[in-house]
Amino acid sequence: MARIKSILINNYRSIKKLDFDFENSYNILIGPNGGGKSNLLEVINKCKNLDFDYPMDCNKEAFLESKDILIEFLLQLSPKETEKIFSFFKISPRARKFIKLNEIKKTFKISSKDENSKEKAITTKWSIEIPTLENSLGKIRKEIRVRKRPLEEETMEGLKELVEAKKKVSDDLEETLDSFFPKIIYWTPIEKHIIKNPIDLSEFKEDFNISIPLKNMFYLAGFTEESLHSNINRLLD
Repeated sequence: MARIKSILINNYRSIKKLDFDFENSYNILIGPNGGGKSNLLEVINKCKNLDFDYPMDCNKEAFLESKDILIEFLLQLSPKETEKIFSFFKISPRARKFIKLNEIKKTFKISSKDENSKEKAITTKWSIEIPTLENSLGKIRKEIRVRKRPLEEETMEGLKELVEAKKKVSDDLEETLDSFFPKIIYWTPIEKHIIKNPIDLSEFKEDFNISIPLKNMFYLAGFTEESLHSNINRLLD
């Protein structure tokens, strides 16, 4: 699966416009209540099942102006995924070295129109980013001049199709691209994962699972079960 490089959100609930970069393998959101942290996580989760409701989810100001909700994922491709796209367009191995293709976009648009028909109101679209396309074509033409012999016709045709893919992605390619989209797991707390009351350490040392958050805190701090037992006993003595 591709890695999420960034997400652009327009007009979702409290978020009027947000361009969020995922710089690491994990990211921590810190901010005041009502700052939009939960909305960022919720909108990512809703993209999984297209579970949007325009009147409920649209930013209030945008709703009054009938503006669309827009969510755009920029995904970083792995070499294996890039290879699949090249193969789909039948671009020869010799031409591939001239093309910088490592990002794709998936856009979700929740329209202000057709509010009563969820299927019509929500649309998705893939687009392929080719940042150095003009340079790529230039390099290929230069190689043709230097070698004084043309590259395979399939190379140029493949490049032309790849250019067109930025404008329109075929159904067959879209199915391939959908397999690249990261798996979304949205975790919400349940009672056993929340510390709401004081923990009785004498009970906790007998069964660490009575408070999973506390157990995990100790484990993250480097405690083993044995060292945790001994330290709790020392505190209680």
